[in-house]
Amino acid sequence: MGAPEEINRIFSHLKYSEEKHFRGDSAYCNEEVIRACIKQGAHFTVTAHGSWERQLSAITNWTPWQFSLDEIKWATAKKRSLPEIEVGSFQIQLGWSDTLRFQVVVKRTRID
Repeated sequence: MGAPEEINRIFSHLKYSEEKHFRGDSAYCNEEVIRACIKQGAHFTVTAHGSWERQLSAITNWTPWQFSLDEIKWATAKKRSLPEIEVGSFQIQLGWSDTLRFQVVVKRTRID
């Protein structure tokens, strides 16, 4: 059984309006999985493939990453500096739908 069938099987006992979530790595970044999530009314996130890199120039507003207090305490205790991380996003329209738009969130880490 493939991923779209599993998504349908797992969520089929829930009403469309009930809150449900799907999260997947880049193996799940395909039309069939996205359509199954939409059909089931699921909130979802999938890691995109590297082919999205050409879209990075569309990001004009990068926001500094906010480390948690636990992360700051860990770094302080280990005498390590936390990396410089920024988050940006852009919208994309996939070739298989004229109406759907997806927000792509990018996390970048500066390497010295």
